[in-house]
This record gives sequence, structure tokens and C-alpha cells, in this order.
Amino acid sequence: MRKHEGSENYSYAAGPNSSVAGGQLPVFFLITVTLSFSIAGAMSYLGAWPVFPFAGLEMTALGTAFVVIRRRAGDYERIVLGAEGLSVEVREFGRVRRVQVNPAWVRVIVLDAANYELALQMRGENWRIGRHADAAGRRRLAQELNGRLAGWRAWT
Repeated sequence: MRKHEGSENYSYAAGPNSSVAGGQLPVFFLITVTLSFSIAGAMSYLGAWPVFPFAGLEMTALGTAFVVIRRRAGDYERIVLGAEGLSVEVREFGRVRRVQVNPAWVRVIVLDAANYELALQMRGENWRIGRHADAAGRRRLAQELNGRLAGWRAWT
């Protein structure tokens, strides 16, 4: 692949929104478990013992949700269009996938029109992009990438 001289670099990076930092999550969970079991214990003492198993079930569900959140905390996607070509890097559940291709071989496609889910079609496969953006953000991403890719193709 030859270098695209004089091209402007375009970079897109996104990750999941997180309102609780990684180190705060265990503390928040511990406080929630303590409060929930304290209330369940008080209810059991007053004779409403069936509350206790439900509190345990509730905390198990919350703990499971927090484990999933922690596993996804490091997820990201990065798209760079520059002099060396188009580079895509996606991290999901700790697994990183990377590809670098000639931008002339890439198309931005809409997988699901209702939710405006996007993918980059290249090398015979689809790389889903925009997973951390809302529909309006994915629409802007598609417009920007299509414009940049069209500029690249016009140059070649």
C-alpha cells in the first residue's frame, strides 16, 4: 500500500460510558450488600424471614451485573485513517482485534437501519463499529468516514 501524501489524519476512539470508576465499584457493592443484609436481618428479626433469601438473590444478581460491567470496562474501538491507510482496533471482553487495510477497499455499511448499526466492510468481512455511540453518533461517524474515504478514493 502506498502512502497517501498530504493526507490529514482522522481518528475516532470510543469506549463505554462509566459512571463508577473501577476502584469504586467494589466499595459501592460492599456498602450495598451491607445495607441490604442489614435491612433483611432486621426484617427477619421482626418475623419477616422470607425477606432474607430475596436479599441474597438480589445481591447475587447485582454482583453478577457488576462482574459483567468490570469485564467490559476496558472495551474500546479505535479507527485511524492516515498516511499509512485505515487502521481499526477493537477490544471486547479483553480480546483485541486489529486490522490495517487500504482505504480504497473499505465501505461503510448500515447493518440495521432501525438502530443505525454500522460496520466497515473490508476483506470480505464486516467489522462492526460505533458500538459505544448512540444512533445520532453512529450517523455522524458514518458521514465523517464516508467523506474521508471518498476523499481518499478521489486521490488514488
